[in-house]
Amino acid sequence: MTGVQTCALPISGLLDLALAAKPDASVFHELQGGALRAAGQADSANAGYQRALELDEQSWRALAGLAALAAEAGDTTLALSLYDRALEAGPEDETTALAAVALVRETDPAETARRLERLLEVHPRSAASARELAGLLAVQGAQQRAKNYAERAAWFDSPDPEQSGSPSCGE
Repeated sequence: MTGVQTCALPISGLLDLALAAKPDASVFHELQGGALRAAGQADSANAGYQRALELDEQSWRALAGLAALAAEAGDTTLALSLYDRALEAGPEDETTALAAVALVRETDPAETARRLERLLEVHPRSAASARELAGLLAVQGAQQRAKNYAERAAWFDSPDPEQSGSPSCGE
């Protein structure tokens, strides 16, 4: 050995060190909330996310984490409200938008379509979202719009979309 020592701490130990060094850094409280949620400790995760929001009221990661906790607890209304707040604070986060879509997918096709359209405004190259929206619109009888979104999905699924011309507009 050359005098270099390594130390393997579990994520909770690293977060404890980070929080001790920078207790007012919202990002460490966001990470703590996520780690605790993953460990099944919903109450402690909630406290971590709430602390992150106290430090940064626009913490979209904390809002998304609270939304996930609400969804896991079966409170879809609260979860959707929190996901919407998270998307206002961090609209570029596709994962949060998809989590909100998943909550309404089985119960509200019109709301699902609305959320997918909004997601595609921010992430226009999301082939999976365009494909899902095409299917919903086809079921709703909006055949031309469904066809346009299906073509868009196929275009972005192609190996080289830049060489395939431009996708149809969803309108």
